[in-house]
Amino acid sequence: MEEQKLKFHEAMKRLDEIVSKLNSQDLELEEAMDLFVEGSKLSLQCENQLKEFENKVLELTQDGE
Repeated sequence: MEEQKLKFHEAMKRLDEIVSKLNSQDLELEEAMDLFVEGSKLSLQCENQLKEFENKVLELTQDGE
């Protein structure tokens, strides 16, 4: 089953939560690793979404010229 893609704002909020948890020193190694993997996936998703947004903006602004 494919993971549901979060909206950009939701993904950034979750990334912030992950970073906060990883900065705490109360994590087991396994939990820290799971959070790191989730954060890496979310980071890639956000990067891809930003590229899509940028391409749309460029497309819209070039069409108006």
